[in-house]
Amino acid sequence: MTFLAMLVAQGLLAKGLSEPFESVFVYLPHFAPGAALALSPVFLERYRRLTPAAVIFGVGFLLLAMAAYWLEVPAGQRKLAQALSGLCVTRLLVALAYRWLDRPHPFIRRAADLSFSVCLIHQPLIVLPGVAFFAVDLPLVLEYGLICALTLVISWQGAVWIDRSAAARLLFNGKWNDDWSHKGGTGAASQQV
Repeated sequence: MTFLAMLVAQGLLAKGLSEPFESVFVYLPHFAPGAALALSPVFLERYRRLTPAAVIFGVGFLLLAMAAYWLEVPAGQRKLAQALSGLCVTRLLVALAYRWLDRPHPFIRRAADLSFSVCLIHQPLIVLPGVAFFAVDLPLVLEYGLICALTLVISWQGAVWIDRSAAARLLFNGKWNDDWSHKGGTGAASQQV
C-alpha cells in the first residue's frame, strides 16, 4: 500500500519514476505471490507441487533471462525476462524443496529458523566484498565463488550470534523465545524434529 501511495504521489507531482521505483518493479512480482501464498492455502498447495510445467517454465525462463543478458537486449525487456525468470525459478526451487527437503531434520529446521536473519545480514555482505574485489584482478567466476562463500559463512555465523541473544532475536526476527538458541534445542520444536 505504501508503494502504491508513493507511485500516486510521484504521478501527481509529475516527476515520473525515480530509479529506486524502477528497481522495485523487478522485485514486486516476487512480493505479490508471496502475499498471495500467505493468504491462500489452496494457492500455496498448488504452488509447491513439483509438476512438469514448473520444471519447463523454471528452466525455460532462466535460459531466456540468460539469453537476454548475453544478447544485450534493451533494458526493459531484460528486466522483464529477469522478473519472469525469478518467479519461475523461485517456484521451481520451492517445489523441489518441498519434494526433497520437507523432512524432519535438525539442520533443515535450524536453517529455516535462521533464514530471516541470514537474509537480512547477507544484503550488505554481497556489496562489501564486491566493492573490495574492484581492486583485485581475478576471474569473475572466482570472484563470484569467493563472494558467495564469504557471504554464506559470515551470514550464517551472524545469524547464529543473533539467535543466541533474546533481545537481538526479537529485533531481527520478532521472536523472543526460540528453542534453537540453545545447542540441541530443549523445547517442543526439538522434540518434533
